[in-house]
Amino acid sequence: MDASLVITPGGHLHVEQAVDGSAEVGDGAVAALENAFARSRGDGLLLLASQELPHELPPAFVFWRGLARRFFQAVCHLGEGEFDQWPSIAPPPEDDLAQLVAEAPPMRGLEYLNPDLLRTIWHELRSLVVAKAAGFPGGPAAWLGTVNPLWHLVGRVTFHLAENKRNADRPFAFLATYTHGLSGQARLRHLALAEALKTYAEAKQRSKLESLLEPVRRAAQTSSLVRELLDTKALFAPQAWTVR
Repeated sequence: MDASLVITPGGHLHVEQAVDGSAEVGDGAVAALENAFARSRGDGLLLLASQELPHELPPAFVFWRGLARRFFQAVCHLGEGEFDQWPSIAPPPEDDLAQLVAEAPPMRGLEYLNPDLLRTIWHELRSLVVAKAAGFPGGPAAWLGTVNPLWHLVGRVTFHLAENKRNADRPFAFLATYTHGLSGQARLRHLALAEALKTYAEAKQRSKLESLLEPVRRAAQTSSLVRELLDTKALFAPQAWTVR
């Protein structure tokens, strides 16, 4: 079935059959989306951010999924054990919201899309997520995994060890990365940890950098190798290692 999202004059979102030859969405997915958006805009965006839907969706759905993913990335970048900060996650800056409006794909009711509407929908999604996570028996982190297991990995630091074929004396290559978010194909996006230093330093967000490095610092308490990497700042650059 061809389907798209429509923005009503009142700023509501609802699913309708498309007439512009948009990519087809399975009948089951269309029904799920119709039910979710009928409940609320937050429920619709929550479903778009989940793993239940096909990755290939018409442009209008991809646009709103991007907003939902941006919110969940902000959640994940807070780090472990920061649920008390979820209710205060701020929407993107005004310039970013205006850019999103300018880049929105064609959809019926596009003339009603503006930064204020995006900000309002962000707040609705935030309230819904906080309520669901707070009431989940396994806790907020476990609830996040039910939405999409990959969200639990966003904002994490990963150590990579690979073969270094170019140097027989140093046959191992080491790199630390952090998962910045999900790609359009719902795959984790790994960036070098040095990029986190640059990004958060430019944005003057030292608290986010501290949160990102917290698990590394905990590991350094029991691992002399991690402690050395952290103390010498070698963690923030690719390394060529000997066998030892």
